Amino acid sequence: MAEFSGTDVQRWHFHDLRRTFRSHARRIGIDRDIAELMLNHKRKGMEGVYDRNEELELRAVGFAAWEAFLVQLAASVGCAESLGVP
Repeated sequence: MAEFSGTDVQRWHFHDLRRTFRSHARRIGIDRDIAELMLNHKRKGMEGVYDRNEELELRAVGFAAWEAFLVQLAASVGCAESLGVP
């Protein structure tokens, strides 16, 4: 990441990527419940007992929206080409 940004990158962990996704998901139009499922969080309480739908189609739409957001972000900072994004 430091190579792509041309600056020092503070220490980070894989979980920071999950936190970043969750922080931006609502802003890019991903429903809260779908974002939680995309992070593989389980439904809690009675909802978890009765709602067994995995929402795979909605998760796929959410991942496509997240990909588009990341591509736009990479393009805006000028590193899309070096990441292999057309």
